[in-house]
Amino acid sequence: MFRFEHLTPGTEYKVEFSREVRSAPGGSIADSDEFVWQTLRTGLFTTLPGSLPVQGKGKFTIGLGSCFYNDRDGGRAAESYKRLYELGSPETRPDITFLVGDQVYLDIGFDSLSMIPDEIRERAASDYAMHWQALGSIFSRG
Repeated sequence: MFRFEHLTPGTEYKVEFSREVRSAPGGSIADSDEFVWQTLRTGLFTTLPGSLPVQGKGKFTIGLGSCFYNDRDGGRAAESYKRLYELGSPETRPDITFLVGDQVYLDIGFDSLSMIPDEIRERAASDYAMHWQALGSIFSRG
């Protein structure tokens, strides 16, 4: 867990998660003593304003998303959120977003192909991984 302190209200920050890996010419890393940083994931977040605006002078916008079914989405949800944050006007960009409801539907019962607990766990983990990858541009915008 990371804790960020002394952040400025209403400010966008970029977070980069990386690891140090060995590097060598030609792609071989086994005998190399040189290390480089490999970016694993980046994220963006905007801190909340210091206070809510006075009525009629400014805005505070809440984005609300509910439920996600990857098989019918085709990447549209992630693309819509990305465009809203990156291309949307400041007046329409949410100050905070709540994603509620199912992001992975596990409440449809046990896997009809197996009743073996390890296989059920593997299916659930696989579904989460697939959906979280599809929604990555939303989740990386904390």
